[in-house]
Amino acid sequence: MTNCPVCGKAVDPLRAPAVGVLDGKVVSFCSREHALEISEFFLKDSKPLAAGVVALAAGVASRMASGVVALAADPDARVRFQAALTLGEMTPGEFQDARALATLAGLAHRDSADPWFRIAMLSSVADRAAPFFQMLVAKGELWTDPQLAVEASAMIGGRQNPAELAAWFAALPKLAEPEKYLAGLTRGLRLVGARNLKVPGAEQSFARLLASGSEAAQRNAWEASRYFELTALIQRARQDAAAADLPTASRVRAVRALRGGHFDAVAPVLESILQSHPPAEVEGAAVDALAAFDEPAAGRIILDQWRGYGPAGRKRAVSALLAQRNRIPLLLNAVEEGRVERSALDAAARSHLYDDADPAVAGKARALLESTNSDRAKVVAGYRDVAGMPGDVARGKKLFEENCARCHEPRRQGGRIGPDLSGINNKTKEELITSILNPSYAIEPRFVNYIVTAKDGRMYDGIIANETTWAITLRGGSEEDDTVLRKNIAAIRASSVSLMPDELEKSLGKQGLADVIAYLRGGL
Repeated sequence: MTNCPVCGKAVDPLRAPAVGVLDGKVVSFCSREHALEISEFFLKDSKPLAAGVVALAAGVASRMASGVVALAADPDARVRFQAALTLGEMTPGEFQDARALATLAGLAHRDSADPWFRIAMLSSVADRAAPFFQMLVAKGELWTDPQLAVEASAMIGGRQNPAELAAWFAALPKLAEPEKYLAGLTRGLRLVGARNLKVPGAEQSFARLLASGSEAAQRNAWEASRYFELTALIQRARQDAAAADLPTASRVRAVRALRGGHFDAVAPVLESILQSHPPAEVEGAAVDALAAFDEPAAGRIILDQWRGYGPAGRKRAVSALLAQRNRIPLLLNAVEEGRVERSALDAAARSHLYDDADPAVAGKARALLESTNSDRAKVVAGYRDVAGMPGDVARGKKLFEENCARCHEPRRQGGRIGPDLSGINNKTKEELITSILNPSYAIEPRFVNYIVTAKDGRMYDGIIANETTWAITLRGGSEEDDTVLRKNIAAIRASSVSLMPDELEKSLGKQGLADVIAYLRGGL
């Protein structure tokens, strides 16, 4: 008996699923999966191993490359999964062989519906995402789960290679639902902060998509267009954004597309839109578009229109001013001068400022705002009598949906940003009063709000929804998560203030609070 060099399990050499030669010695593996796994440590440095012996279940010796290809068709899913990973560890010369990509495409045909298989395959594809995408397209959309090509598109977008992007756009007409792949490309472009990419054929592709009858294709085309240098399209976006007679949704898409233009060209259009008191959706899109630019003038334009904003527009404006370090002094000065009301900065905004890495900014913010931050403990004490009030479950359900469900129930494009409230009926009325009226009193570790400052000065906040070696994903109040590459992070810090807003008593009142508590204690 010998021992498997991966897991140490005893193996009978005569019945071993796989054997190989390492350092001149014959070794036995307890599984074909383990034979592949250990080979990764030597593939790039050991020519004897690359040309060495890996016996398959039948005991037939073959070259390593052939062994991986053979094992990629193995009936055991674990072996195929390991084969998908091992292909990425082969030397560049071998990997660039079309046969390696063809092997991955074969795996994709069988296993791409599994998200873990997709991760394994794409990790091996690495910087060969463009030819891999082209290979999948050539085989037809039904060859694999479409999500694999969508995720490969995101990798292509992240590389920002004009030649690869040109080939990607050229392949788009062959796809029945181009909007899916366009959304993937956009995700990659957004992640790396792409701007004004010059790609042959891109403008023509966007023109075709915008002329199509598909609303989804048009929407995704406008969203993706902001990352490219598209002179004619930006001109059209300027016209559509300013056209008051167009449907609101069409104007919003056009306003968003202006983020891809040059600031000097689009800023006057955005300023004019804000001055015209447009619908709330258009107003919000215009504020967001201005916020996407780094120019100091963008912050000044946002502030100049403060008096004309509706409630939602004011909230977007504060978020925009807090999203870039060079705008924070503008906001604080406006508060100090009375141009922006102190009450416009909610608990999350104050948290941004109080925890600022610059002591001067944090000190000024506290001096200006802490006097307006009511003592929550006193508020809780004033509402203790609610515990003795009867509540109406039906009214409580309606109030919960209006004020709380957005954070405490799963969102359309992501998970919760507040705790799951199932089981909360076990809490006493007094505990619920404290949790609702003083949310920062006790914050669950999973729902701590983090503030991330990027090296370019942009700021993001939210709970940490996902972490990898390469990036952090924050989930905040908007529908879309923010993913920031670790290499672009200058600082990250936890906030002591809950994302849940203070002063809910103003919108609920005592009876409303009693109704919500009755609903929560009745079991969601």
